[in-house]
Amino acid sequence: MSHFNQVLTEIAGELQMSNTSRNKAIVSANYLISSVYKEFKNRVESVHLFGSFIRGTNLNPRLLSGSDIDVLVVFNEDEKYLPKTYRNQLNRFVNKYYKASVVANSCPATVLSLEHIRFDITPATKVNSWFLADELYIPDGYGRWKEIDSVIDEQKLTFITSKYGQRVIDITRIFKLWNCSVNNPFKSFELEKQILSLNFKGNTLETGFVYAVEYLDANGNSKAYKSIQKLQQTVETILSLPRANKRDLIWEQMQQLFFPNR
Repeated sequence: MSHFNQVLTEIAGELQMSNTSRNKAIVSANYLISSVYKEFKNRVESVHLFGSFIRGTNLNPRLLSGSDIDVLVVFNEDEKYLPKTYRNQLNRFVNKYYKASVVANSCPATVLSLEHIRFDITPATKVNSWFLADELYIPDGYGRWKEIDSVIDEQKLTFITSKYGQRVIDITRIFKLWNCSVNNPFKSFELEKQILSLNFKGNTLETGFVYAVEYLDANGNSKAYKSIQKLQQTVETILSLPRANKRDLIWEQMQQLFFPNR
């Protein structure tokens, strides 16, 4: 294993949520789901967990705050009420079942912050169709409903992470850490979509990371473009380092890139 691959492996290890913490979060998620059904009974058609936690690409909350589980609560009233009504109902529900926890609004979600994990709970409605697939709608941030356009993307990303396994999960986490270290020029979900659109067949952690760095696209975002340039320059520097003390020199470069405030 090369020195660069070793360093990337160590960073990936730091970013992984421990099994104990993950299991604790899953227990909390299961309690939340059962409580939703208990409170709303047949008014709720289904509850879905989605996002980076389910794909396994979430960052370790011990290292980086803000790790969350996305929860979609699908009401079955076919858009009978405005989004605000459902959000108010979810706020009351959370305050009833989690009295000692922190609850906040972050449109379109109700945010429930526990000691070990955060839940972003979003209401949704379902429109049934005789001719097309049923459509899901969530709040658009302006008091109206909008059709969810990311469900298929979510399914694709989950399939890709299961296809390539731990290697692509580690690469994705490392890029998400980099994104945070440069003040998030990319939206997390969009960054994951871009990384996971690449073909990592046959790659090691090192070659896959270098490959993704080369093909990362700013999509017209000037802030992202400058950050990508710096990332590419750092990788070029690492690949050209002399053999003597190479591991220490790589760590020095990576420290400046990923952990500038340490």
